[in-house]
Parts: sequence; structure tokens; C-alpha cells
Amino acid sequence: MIVSFWSNSPASSGITTNLAAMASCLAANTNKRIVAFENHTSDRLGIEKMLLPGRTHMLREDPQPYYYNTSGLDMLYKILRAGLSEEEAGQTEIPVLKGSLSVLTGSYRTNPDIYEYEMNNIIDKLLLNLQKRYEYVFADTKPFQSLSTKYILGASDVVVVNISQDRAQFEEFMQKYTVILPKALFVINKYDPENPFNVEAIKKLYNIPEEQLACVKDCSAVPLLCHQGRIAHYIAKHNSMPRNKITGGYLEDIQKATRKLVRYANKRRRAYCLSPV
Repeated sequence: MIVSFWSNSPASSGITTNLAAMASCLAANTNKRIVAFENHTSDRLGIEKMLLPGRTHMLREDPQPYYYNTSGLDMLYKILRAGLSEEEAGQTEIPVLKGSLSVLTGSYRTNPDIYEYEMNNIIDKLLLNLQKRYEYVFADTKPFQSLSTKYILGASDVVVVNISQDRAQFEEFMQKYTVILPKALFVINKYDPENPFNVEAIKKLYNIPEEQLACVKDCSAVPLLCHQGRIAHYIAKHNSMPRNKITGGYLEDIQKATRKLVRYANKRRRAYCLSPV
């Protein structure tokens, strides 16, 4: 099952943070095998920095790390291009929560055009390979619509639309991206229940079902947990007691959003299986 995390806003939309938190929550509450990866170059190490404690900065101008890298997206790219076995492909991910959540680390490629060219050569094989080995594939995509991003969104069972509590952003989505709507789960970041543009107003204005809307309130402790690479282990540790002094009700919101994701993904999968050929 492919779940992509995307936003129609280039501003801070919580794509990577929500992916890290929801993947960790799903791993902590089920025995499902989950893999997360980023479909773009990054100078911040997004998902792997959030999930892997002590991860150092990997991007360099020196091209050698790409050619000699023996793990992550670069290695899997070489394996898929060479047509090697799935057993060898299984050596490319790094475990985060043992037996459940793993990370396919990002590319050393810093040129986005070269990265995009190479990704488009293998994107279909990559997704197929990961789906064979994992029950959930979580993909972090950039807001802009690159060709590989469009392919991932089209192949996704659910698209988690990370969005702010801003009417203009919802209006833009409804004007430009309605093709995504049937598979969208909207996650409203930094949600303020006192804002008149609340969940009830959004449901009524855009006719979005309750099952496709989730809210995550702001939490000042989360950026530090992500920066230290501790978000996954923190969520796993506090899974049974999500409301605490450090993160308040944030983990409860993540748990609710993750449950909605699983229910909606399963509903869509059932509907797909029952549809006439």
C-alpha cells in the first residue's frame, strides 16, 4: 500500500514531520512492515534526520559518496538498474523501530534535475520492489509537481494532503487538484479549534467527509524531537500514554490521524478489489 505525503503549498506544511510521526505511530500500534523515503533532494536530510538519531549531514559536493554508497536510494537505484535480486535490495534500508519501521535513506545527488532524471528511470520498479517487501510505503514528496511526484501521487492508495488552517489554501486545492480528492486525507497542521475556519466549517463548505479530515495541533516540543532524531522512539515509548507534559495532546492527534489513514486506506483498497474489471 502506497501512502504519499504532499502539499499544495511550498510554505511550511508539515509534510515530513507528519510522515515521520504517523509512520512511527503506525509502527508502534501494529506489526505492519513500513518503509519511508523522500522523493527529492534535500539539504536538511528531512525524513532520515528525523528518524535516525545522530544522523550526520550527508550531502557533499564530492561525487564519490554517490558512487560508493552501499545503502539507501542510491544503492537501490543501482540494484534495480542492474536487475539484481530482491534479497540484495533488502540490504538498502536502515531499521528505525526493529521489525516494523525502516528508512530508505536519501540520495547523495544534489542536482535536482539529475535526481529527477534518474528517478524517472526506475520509479515504477522502485515502488513495485518496496510494495513486495513492505505493507506500507510512505513517500515524502515535494509540493511542486515533478514528473516523479505525479507518478507517485497517481500510484498512491491515499494521498495525505498536509494543509494549513487557511481558506485560501483549501480554495487553491479545490480549484487545481480535485483529481486527488477521492484519495485525499487532509491533515490540518497547527489546528486551532477557536478559529472560525474550523473542521465543521471546512466539511460544510467543501463537502469533505469526516473520514477524510484530521487535525494536528501545534506543539513546540516536536521540532526538537525531530531535530534530534528521536520522534519515532518518543512516540513508541509514549504510545500508551499519549497525553503528557512535553507534547500535550499532540500524540493523541497523531494517533487519531493515523487511525483515519488506516481506515480510509483499507476502505479504498476494498472498494478497488470489489470494482468490476
